[in-house]
Amino acid sequence: MADQPLPTPSDYEIASPSGSWTATLQAEPSKRIRVQGPNVIWTLNEWFYSAYLTDTGLMIVGPSGAQLVPQGSGSDQVMFRVFRNGAKIASYTLGDLIRDPDSLTRTVSHRIWGQTRGFTRRGHLRIRTAEGRNFIIHRKTGSLRRR
Repeated sequence: MADQPLPTPSDYEIASPSGSWTATLQAEPSKRIRVQGPNVIWTLNEWFYSAYLTDTGLMIVGPSGAQLVPQGSGSDQVMFRVFRNGAKIASYTLGDLIRDPDSLTRTVSHRIWGQTRGFTRRGHLRIRTAEGRNFIIHRKTGSLRRR
């Protein structure tokens, strides 16, 4: 399987499932995220390829390579980060999601770990691993839970 290089970072906007929270991710001239919800605005001086907002204002950041991780990635590779009001409240690693990172299908320069699957009806972010394991990141607490 051939790998494609990541696209050049560019500005984009996202919204929570109900639209009550929005975020603008600005790539240039300086990396900046502005999140706005009911009576709350917060910023973060970063930029991410993959970001999601819950209806409670949590921003969940996924891996840059979508469903791929570099071949040298170990179980300590950070896969998801969760932010509330501009502060990181949780991080989840490849080891939290995958039992055996060495068993993942290889591409030219990466391995396929799984993918995010959008939001559940209750607003939790769904994750499915290449091993067939299902998880959610809870919309209120940011905790990782096995489904």
